[in-house]
Amino acid sequence: MSEGSHFGRRSVLCLGLGLVLAAVLPAATGCGDSPPSASDSTGRWAAPAPAVLAAFDEAAVTLGRSVYVPAELPEGTQLAPEGQAPMVLEAVSVESVVSLAVGQGRLDVLQGVQGDLGDVQGIPCGSVAGRPAKVFEVSGGHLVQWEDEGEWYAVFGLDMPSESVIRVALSMKRGR
Repeated sequence: MSEGSHFGRRSVLCLGLGLVLAAVLPAATGCGDSPPSASDSTGRWAAPAPAVLAAFDEAAVTLGRSVYVPAELPEGTQLAPEGQAPMVLEAVSVESVVSLAVGQGRLDVLQGVQGDLGDVQGIPCGSVAGRPAKVFEVSGGHLVQWEDEGEWYAVFGLDMPSESVIRVALSMKRGR
Protein backbone atom coordinates (compact mmCIF):
# COMPACT_ATOMS: atom_id res chain seq x y z
CA MET A 1 0.00 0.00 0.00
CA SER A 2 1.41 3.39 -0.94
CA GLU A 3 1.84 6.23 1.57
CA GLY A 4 -0.67 8.33 -0.39
CA SER A 5 -3.38 5.68 -0.13
CA HIS A 6 -2.72 5.20 3.62
CA PHE A 7 -3.07 8.95 4.16
CA GLY A 8 -6.33 8.91 2.19
CA ARG A 9 -7.86 6.22 4.42
CA ARG A 10 -6.73 8.05 7.56
CA SER A 11 -8.35 11.25 6.26
CA VAL A 12 -11.62 9.43 5.55
CA LEU A 13 -11.49 7.86 9.04
CA CYS A 14 -10.87 11.27 10.65
CA LEU A 15 -13.66 12.85 8.62
CA GLY A 16 -16.04 10.03 9.63
CA LEU A 17 -15.08 10.37 13.30
CA GLY A 18 -15.58 14.13 13.04
CA LEU A 19 -19.09 13.64 11.64
CA VAL A 20 -19.97 11.20 14.43
CA LEU A 21 -18.70 13.63 17.08
CA ALA A 22 -20.61 16.50 15.46
CA ALA A 23 -23.80 14.44 15.74
CA VAL A 24 -23.17 13.29 19.34
CA LEU A 25 -21.68 16.37 21.01
CA PRO A 26 -24.75 18.63 20.79
CA ALA A 27 -26.56 16.18 23.09
CA ALA A 28 -23.77 16.63 25.63
CA THR A 29 -23.66 20.42 25.53
CA GLY A 30 -22.81 21.81 28.93
CA CYS A 31 -21.37 18.56 30.23
CA GLY A 32 -18.18 18.67 32.20
CA ASP A 33 -16.95 21.05 34.82
CA SER A 34 -16.81 24.05 32.49
CA PRO A 35 -19.35 26.85 32.83
CA PRO A 36 -22.36 26.81 30.51
CA SER A 37 -22.12 28.51 27.16
CA ALA A 38 -23.42 31.96 26.31
CA SER A 39 -26.54 30.27 24.93
CA ASP A 40 -27.67 29.71 28.52
CA SER A 41 -30.87 31.76 28.48
CA THR A 42 -31.36 32.03 32.23
CA GLY A 43 -29.05 35.04 32.57
CA ARG A 44 -27.51 35.78 35.95
CA TRP A 45 -26.88 33.31 38.74
CA ALA A 46 -27.02 33.80 42.52
CA ALA A 47 -27.05 31.93 45.80
CA PRO A 48 -30.44 30.38 46.66
CA ALA A 49 -32.97 32.69 48.33
CA PRO A 50 -33.65 32.20 52.06
CA ALA A 51 -37.10 30.64 51.36
CA VAL A 52 -35.47 28.08 49.03
CA LEU A 53 -32.81 27.23 51.64
CA ALA A 54 -35.57 26.84 54.25
CA ALA A 55 -37.23 24.20 52.04
CA PHE A 56 -33.97 22.21 52.01
CA ASP A 57 -33.69 22.60 55.81
CA GLU A 58 -37.21 21.17 56.10
CA ALA A 59 -36.28 18.25 53.81
CA ALA A 60 -33.24 17.48 55.99
CA VAL A 61 -35.40 17.45 59.13
CA THR A 62 -38.02 15.24 57.46
CA LEU A 63 -35.38 12.77 56.22
CA GLY A 64 -33.31 12.90 59.42
CA ARG A 65 -30.08 13.37 57.48
CA SER A 66 -28.22 15.95 55.45
CA VAL A 67 -29.43 16.68 51.93
CA TYR A 68 -27.91 18.10 48.77
CA VAL A 69 -28.47 21.83 48.28
CA PRO A 70 -27.64 23.93 45.20
CA ALA A 71 -24.88 26.49 45.72
CA GLU A 72 -26.25 28.58 42.85
CA LEU A 73 -29.48 28.98 40.94
CA PRO A 74 -30.64 31.21 38.12
CA GLU A 75 -31.41 34.60 39.63
CA GLY A 76 -35.07 34.91 40.66
CA THR A 77 -35.57 31.18 41.34
CA GLN A 78 -38.38 30.66 43.84
CA LEU A 79 -40.22 27.78 45.43
CA ALA A 80 -42.84 26.42 43.03
CA PRO A 81 -46.35 27.57 43.95
CA GLU A 82 -48.16 25.48 46.58
CA GLY A 83 -50.38 22.81 45.13
CA GLN A 84 -48.24 22.17 42.05
CA ALA A 85 -47.31 18.51 42.09
CA PRO A 86 -43.63 17.69 41.62
CA MET A 87 -42.62 16.46 38.17
CA VAL A 88 -41.33 13.15 39.50
CA LEU A 89 -41.08 10.57 36.76
CA GLU A 90 -43.73 7.82 36.72
CA ALA A 91 -41.44 4.87 37.50
CA VAL A 92 -39.46 6.74 40.14
CA SER A 93 -40.27 7.34 43.78
CA VAL A 94 -38.28 9.69 45.99
CA GLU A 95 -37.92 10.40 49.67
CA SER A 96 -37.94 14.19 49.23
CA VAL A 97 -38.58 16.69 46.43
CA VAL A 98 -37.96 20.43 46.51
CA SER A 99 -39.75 21.99 43.52
CA LEU A 100 -38.53 25.31 42.16
CA ALA A 101 -39.89 27.79 39.63
CA VAL A 102 -37.17 29.07 37.32
CA GLY A 103 -38.60 31.71 35.00
CA GLN A 104 -40.97 29.78 32.74
CA GLY A 105 -39.26 26.52 33.66
CA ARG A 106 -39.42 24.09 36.51
CA LEU A 107 -36.72 22.33 38.52
CA ASP A 108 -37.13 19.47 40.99
CA VAL A 109 -34.31 18.51 43.36
CA LEU A 110 -34.77 14.84 44.30
CA GLN A 111 -33.27 13.22 47.40
CA GLY A 112 -33.33 9.43 47.89
CA VAL A 113 -34.34 8.47 44.36
CA GLN A 114 -35.68 4.93 44.02
CA GLY A 115 -36.63 3.58 40.64
CA ASP A 116 -35.29 2.78 37.25
CA LEU A 117 -34.70 4.88 34.16
CA GLY A 118 -34.94 1.73 32.03
CA ASP A 119 -32.74 1.60 28.97
CA VAL A 120 -32.19 5.36 28.82
CA GLN A 121 -28.48 6.09 28.33
CA GLY A 122 -26.89 8.91 30.28
CA ILE A 123 -23.96 11.06 29.26
CA PRO A 124 -21.23 11.81 31.81
CA CYS A 125 -21.44 15.52 32.65
CA GLY A 126 -18.99 16.15 35.47
CA SER A 127 -19.19 15.49 39.17
CA VAL A 128 -21.36 16.48 42.11
CA ALA A 129 -19.33 16.80 45.31
CA GLY A 130 -16.74 14.47 43.79
CA ARG A 131 -19.26 11.88 42.60
CA PRO A 132 -19.67 11.16 38.87
CA ALA A 133 -22.91 12.46 37.38
CA LYS A 134 -24.77 11.68 34.18
CA VAL A 135 -27.37 13.68 32.31
CA PHE A 136 -30.39 11.95 30.77
CA GLU A 137 -33.07 13.20 28.40
CA VAL A 138 -36.32 11.91 29.92
CA SER A 139 -39.99 12.92 30.05
CA GLY A 140 -39.40 16.00 27.90
CA GLY A 141 -36.72 17.38 30.22
CA HIS A 142 -33.20 16.81 31.50
CA LEU A 143 -32.25 14.79 34.56
CA VAL A 144 -28.81 14.82 36.17
CA GLN A 145 -28.28 11.90 38.54
CA TRP A 146 -25.49 10.84 40.91
CA GLU A 147 -24.96 8.31 43.71
CA ASP A 148 -23.64 8.88 47.24
CA GLU A 149 -23.16 5.99 49.70
CA GLY A 150 -25.81 3.81 48.04
CA GLU A 151 -28.39 6.61 47.77
CA TRP A 152 -29.35 8.23 44.47
CA TYR A 153 -29.96 11.96 43.95
CA ALA A 154 -31.11 13.95 40.94
CA VAL A 155 -32.01 17.34 39.53
CA PHE A 156 -34.78 17.29 36.93
CA GLY A 157 -35.56 20.34 34.82
CA LEU A 158 -38.37 21.02 32.39
CA ASP A 159 -38.57 23.97 29.98
CA MET A 160 -34.98 24.87 30.84
CA PRO A 161 -31.76 24.63 28.83
CA SER A 162 -29.83 21.45 29.60
CA GLU A 163 -26.82 23.64 30.45
CA SER A 164 -28.80 25.24 33.29
CA VAL A 165 -29.98 21.93 34.73
CA ILE A 166 -26.41 20.59 34.61
CA ARG A 167 -25.00 23.76 36.17
CA VAL A 168 -27.45 23.55 39.09
CA ALA A 169 -26.67 19.86 39.62
CA LEU A 170 -22.90 20.34 39.51
CA SER A 171 -23.22 23.11 42.12
CA MET A 172 -24.93 20.79 44.63
CA LYS A 173 -23.27 20.42 48.03
CA ARG A 174 -24.23 18.04 50.81
CA GLY A 175 -24.85 19.69 54.09
CA ARG A 176 -28.20 21.01 55.27
